[in-house]
Amino acid sequence: MASMNTEVSQEHYDMPDPYNLYAVEVLKFPAGWRWFSLNSSTTGRKKVPEGFARIEGAVSPTGKWKDRDPTTELMFVCRLCEVRQWFKRWAALMHGKCDVCWGTGREWFGWGKDTGHRYKQCTTCGGSGKPSDAIEATPSETRTS
Repeated sequence: MASMNTEVSQEHYDMPDPYNLYAVEVLKFPAGWRWFSLNSSTTGRKKVPEGFARIEGAVSPTGKWKDRDPTTELMFVCRLCEVRQWFKRWAALMHGKCDVCWGTGREWFGWGKDTGHRYKQCTTCGGSGKPSDAIEATPSETRTS
């Protein structure tokens, strides 16, 4: 039996979560706010229009929903493409990195029982790790350092 690569690369863990960042940076949710529920279903009780997501979260000192601060429970509905575009600009302008591979040139490609985690050359930046498109900054997004 072939050995399995069960470890996710460190850069995968280091990449910030777009939804957490968007909630804190754009919507001004409390620092430390993290999403715990992301629903993009177009059917059921909490249905949302196609292309949108309903995201619920709170501040939790342990990162577990059961330990959350109930006074920080907040929900927002967003267009998924809007968050992706914002994150793409944020990654490029604030860090000079590709928003998909986070500067490593490799994107996660899947997991298999025999192979473990698999990576391939990033299809967004072509493996350079740099932002692929010319990104225009809005005044609030320009780097001040």
